[in-house]
Amino acid sequence: MPDITITSLTAAGGAQQITLAVAVSDGNVLPYLQLAAVEIWAASVNDRASAAKAGEGPAGQLTHTGLPTSATRFYWARARDRSGNLGPWFPASATAGVSAATTSTALAPGSVGNTELANGAVTGVKIAAYSVTADKMSVSSLSALTANLGTVTAGSLTGVTITGATVQTATSGRRVTMSASDNYLRVISASGSQVAAIGETYSGDVVMSVARESGTPAVRLQNSSSGGALQLTGFADISSSYAFQPALIVTGSSGSGNNHGIRGRASGGGSGLIGVPAASGGFAVYGEVGSIAPFTGSHDGFLERASAGGPGDIVIDTGRILMRSGLDDAVGVNALADTVADPRVYGVISRRVPFEAGAMMAAFPQQAAALRDYCAERFDRLVINSLGEGLINVCGRGGDIAAGDLLCASSLPGAEPAAGRWRDAGLYRRQGARGGDVFQSGRGAADRLHIPLRVTNDPDL
Repeated sequence: MPDITITSLTAAGGAQQITLAVAVSDGNVLPYLQLAAVEIWAASVNDRASAAKAGEGPAGQLTHTGLPTSATRFYWARARDRSGNLGPWFPASATAGVSAATTSTALAPGSVGNTELANGAVTGVKIAAYSVTADKMSVSSLSALTANLGTVTAGSLTGVTITGATVQTATSGRRVTMSASDNYLRVISASGSQVAAIGETYSGDVVMSVARESGTPAVRLQNSSSGGALQLTGFADISSSYAFQPALIVTGSSGSGNNHGIRGRASGGGSGLIGVPAASGGFAVYGEVGSIAPFTGSHDGFLERASAGGPGDIVIDTGRILMRSGLDDAVGVNALADTVADPRVYGVISRRVPFEAGAMMAAFPQQAAALRDYCAERFDRLVINSLGEGLINVCGRGGDIAAGDLLCASSLPGAEPAAGRWRDAGLYRRQGARGGDVFQSGRGAADRLHIPLRVTNDPDL
């Protein structure tokens, strides 16, 4: 027997109906013993043995409808908990039912109005599903509304705060979601993978992340007016994990004279452009304000993979051109310089790495796949310093090297000898010795030493 008891039961007659008010006491019971419903039993005589169940519902007000005029009914009630246990009858006596009688006047069709309907007489069970439509509701606000609304279809929600929920544009497939658990705004792809997030934090304090596996850009910014597509103030970290694509591509798509790819400038400092339109000269890099520093001009080159040679060694142009692009870029095969004052000197090796068939090279279009594969099998790629400052391997075969001396190729492969005041017509850019120390040939005729390209006697350098 449950711990829930009926504490009072009253009845009031009306037109062809009797309204009952029930009060219960459930004490402090466990959830599975809480009230499920109150059963109402009715009889036309004051004997519970003749009673039949007239209905059930929550504690409060219940209405027994469909009665004839001038009809008397006797009522008993009992509680039922969530486990199906039944409480004691109220009234306890089987012959002491609570009674009420209907009026002698029957209800005419359409005769029930606002005055005839008792307050609270319409309960949930009397309202048909989907019978309350939008045109029947006109309220400025709904407060203290607690309900599981299921799927809500709404035209628009204005001035609404949604708390403790997940908001998403679709339940599956491509969608945008925002969860109260972390307040991140996420974009989900058709396959269910997260491709973008705002509020996400990874590898440091990052407020926005974008991930994409596609041949198209992960983020595209476009402004068709004069304000620019993107302005960055502060630090920006842009990276790519795909081997053969850059992390950032910026395109000036109009082709007009001032539609540059990137303009970088510092307040009160220099300003430079990257990707200058053809109408403004077609430069890769252009200094608007200030100069470019430090400056060392470099070329691409190829060296037979079996050949010796490394950083600091001098290379010559063999005259064999492998590929070109327009009039600005060409790449050919180089070899170590091994002839005194060789006029074919091309520059000094800065770096040497294996050539990758898919790597970017200005003179080598990606469409030349067969030639790229051929070069990847036979050659290493060289970065060759040909202008500006850098280090060079030298030897003592031409004597000591002092400040102001000009250098030339030697018979020792890759090294330059001391040449006194000999002017080297073989270098495309005349290179002079630089540094505080003087190279002396007594160190060994075949020895090499890295020294800067140009020398002054300034003790501060």
